[in-house]
Amino acid sequence: MTFLQMMQQTSIDLDCLRSFVAVADRLAFHEAASALRISASPLTRRIQRLEAALDTPLLERSTRQVTPTAEGRLLLPLARTAIAAVTLPWSRCARRHGPAPATWCWPACRR
Repeated sequence: MTFLQMMQQTSIDLDCLRSFVAVADRLAFHEAASALRISASPLTRRIQRLEAALDTPLLERSTRQVTPTAEGRLLLPLARTAIAAVTLPWSRCARRHGPAPATWCWPACRR
């Protein structure tokens, strides 16, 4: 089974993907946690859940640095695409209709 097939068959939390992208972009858990406005512990748990769901390590961790594994480098553009696919329609809806709950304006924004 290819990595992409694993991704398609796995239910992945969007917060886990956002966390992975933040760590991979900053190459540091502390900076990623700060950017996401969470502490390092929940960030670490999110990454661990994602790695468990995909059954593969995504980040190489040492005391001094964090780098994506080969699988992590493969996941990174896919994760960015998934986040954008979910986030973009909702942000357009919010710009058009204000901060109303998305369920109120989503049908109107699909047109």
